[in-house]
Amino acid sequence: MGEYYFGACQGCDDFVYVGVGSGLGAGIISNGHLIVGSDWYAADVGHLSVNPEGPLCVCGGHGCAELAASGPGLVRVTQQMLADPSAKTILTDQLELTPADILSAASNGDTLAVKALVEVGRVLGIVMSACTVILNPSRFVIGGGLGLAGFDFIVPTIREEMIRRTLPNHRGQMDIVPSRVESPAIGAACLVWYARSGKMMTSPKKY
Repeated sequence: MGEYYFGACQGCDDFVYVGVGSGLGAGIISNGHLIVGSDWYAADVGHLSVNPEGPLCVCGGHGCAELAASGPGLVRVTQQMLADPSAKTILTDQLELTPADILSAASNGDTLAVKALVEVGRVLGIVMSACTVILNPSRFVIGGGLGLAGFDFIVPTIREEMIRRTLPNHRGQMDIVPSRVESPAIGAACLVWYARSGKMMTSPKKY
């Protein structure tokens, strides 16, 4: 809702916000309504299994999307790649690997770091393809610490994956844009205006 009122989706009634940070989550506005689901678990995309035979997640499932598409997930994917003795990368000298280290290496052209970020984009592309087919949004907003810092690395792969998995009619004129809201508190505050109408209003500033 912060993106709708003050950020990247002002005037857009159908969009999905994807937050990529310490975990992976999303928020949906469809036809001007916030989608919450029967138990407020709607858009818990981080625990969509992209590989049911994959590693165990803290939720008890296997192969959940956030095991790759999150800050800890990026580190995990990179560490798996570093386990290959033939891997050539400046990251081999890092004692305690962080997402910032990987992003810095990728910015300096490190092939392994770029490859790890491509894997993040691939998984996000799977998740966003599912959202596209079901919801037909006109825009995706990518936010969160990793989502914003790695935006230019992950979005090309997201687009490629979505082209592979969805029909042109599903995608329409869909945009993928970075978040423009600096604090999640802004979205929380916007609940006040939403609660008054049950539908997104053009501008909360006049209330």
